[in-house]
Amino acid sequence: MDPIELGITDEPVYRAGARAPAGEYARVDRPGPIVALAEGERLPPSFDGTVACYTRLRRLSLPHGRLRTSGSP
Repeated sequence: MDPIELGITDEPVYRAGARAPAGEYARVDRPGPIVALAEGERLPPSFDGTVACYTRLRRLSLPHGRLRTSGSP
């Protein structure tokens, strides 16, 4: 699977069974659960006959304090 076909240009795509850096991963080839890996663990198989492909999720960091929404003081 070509990551560019999926619109993924800034994160590597890992196949099931690959060792990946610690973090949270989501399947990019179809919906599935979020997978949390510790350092040195392998990404799980799909168990549906396909080769699962994953990408690491990024966390958004918000500034400390209250989040302002439109209409709030």
